Amino acid sequence: MPKQGERDDGIVGAENWLKLADEIFSTFSQAPHGAKETVLASAAAKHGVSPQTLRRLLAARQFLDRLLQTEPGLAQALRTSSFAAVEVIARWARWDRLAAADAARKLLAEKTSVRQLATAEQTARKHKGNTGIQRLPMDVALQAATTITREVSALLGRQLHVTWASHAYRTAVTGAREPSMFVHLREQFGIGPSGVALVLDDDQFTRGEIAVAILTRHPKVHAFSTLSMLAGLGHQGFGGLLVCFEPKLISWLQGLARAFSPAQVGVLALDPDILLGLGSEENGGGL
Repeated sequence: MPKQGERDDGIVGAENWLKLADEIFSTFSQAPHGAKETVLASAAAKHGVSPQTLRRLLAARQFLDRLLQTEPGLAQALRTSSFAAVEVIARWARWDRLAAADAARKLLAEKTSVRQLATAEQTARKHKGNTGIQRLPMDVALQAATTITREVSALLGRQLHVTWASHAYRTAVTGAREPSMFVHLREQFGIGPSGVALVLDDDQFTRGEIAVAILTRHPKVHAFSTLSMLAGLGHQGFGGLLVCFEPKLISWLQGLARAFSPAQVGVLALDPDILLGLGSEENGGGL
């Protein structure tokens, strides 16, 4: 149990959280797919924290591992920082890596506190208008795109692949072919379907392309507008797919998608661990 003066999650100093994260990651990563939740629950009970706290610890540790590949000095220095600080910087880096790195250096130079850091991230995010679509690290975005393609291929019985990807998911495809309708919208009206993250196809011209919108945040808030956009693309020959990372919402989303019939719009709910770089294979969906 947390001692007086500690954070509610029981994780205070750098040594504490990194040691625990390393221990959990070793067991979690080696556990069979079906046993991962059991591993988290057991570790949470052992250390007197919640499974969600352990997920957050693992996400922060994964962030430092990724940062080590691009800015090793900064990553090593952040290993001396508290969990709260690293978590804020990791969240910031998902949508603005340069600003996050600057903020991390200020923190390490003791020019700002963790509370000030969190306030600065929230303020910057509001100014940037970051809402339903979160910028993911490249390796996480690639994992999400790969999982989506595999799941949709299985649901439809088609061997799909990514034919176009937005900037955030650019690592998912090489030699991308932008759909002609996207080109038309941009050239004629100076706009594009900004909510579309991926386009999937099997190169069988008798069947249409599938436009995929990926909501990484607040799906209940953004689902209706996103499905409306996908239904509109349906009039141009696209199938539509909304992807979120909250499996418990799948029934609600499927009901909402049916309201856009006869547009061919479906929904897919993936394991939220994918957003942490810890994705499993358990997903729910419907087309």
